[in-house]
Amino acid sequence: MFSDVTHTTSRAPLSAAVFRAAWIGAALALAAVVVANAWVCDDAFITLRTIDNLVHGHGLRWNADERVQVFTHPLWLLVLAPFYAITREPYYTTLAVSIAASAGALWLTLRAAPPLTTAAVLLSLAACRTFVDFATSGLESPLLFVLLALLGSSPPPAAAAARAGRTLWLTSLAVLTRPDAALLFAPALVRDLGAARGAPGRWRALSGLAPLLAWELFSLLYYGSLLPNTAFAKLGTGASWSWSLA
Repeated sequence: MFSDVTHTTSRAPLSAAVFRAAWIGAALALAAVVVANAWVCDDAFITLRTIDNLVHGHGLRWNADERVQVFTHPLWLLVLAPFYAITREPYYTTLAVSIAASAGALWLTLRAAPPLTTAAVLLSLAACRTFVDFATSGLESPLLFVLLALLGSSPPPAAAAARAGRTLWLTSLAVLTRPDAALLFAPALVRDLGAARGAPGRWRALSGLAPLLAWELFSLLYYGSLLPNTAFAKLGTGASWSWSLA
């Protein structure tokens, strides 16, 4: 009987070590695949040139003498800007920030998962070309990964109004990261705003709109438009007076 207890006790640490080694190995494999395929696409350099002008005192613009918003992800631009201001190097700085953000999103999502589940998810992502490509690329996807991870993995506040405010805040940040990301956050937003109807402090939930409203006010005053020029170009409708002061 004592030998059975001894064997059972010795197997438990061994199993834990094997499981730990499995997810660590999967994490290293994913990191190797992402780093080996890291890249910065042409479109990212539109943002990087704007950041360079900002750092050199010319403002958030493509040409130093024209106030034109040529980017659609202001939050991602503002995340990259301080790192570029320190390094003054666009390519590897952008890759480093992108990889760190993607890794942070995975940590937020998987930090409470069992080791074998974590290993399976990481290996699946290593085989997913979409994730591997957009874990870097210089575009806003890594920041969107972080916001989605915060939406899905963090325990929401107990009060309905507080939960709605948090979801609205994350949705606002997501729109500032990628406008059509609102569609990804819409189900949670509808759920939480519906639950907050009639709840005490429900109007305070609207404070979650603060980041989006602050940017739109800045955009209107600085660029003379609520939407970036790229939106008008892609829609092919021209600049309408209803969206612009110019």
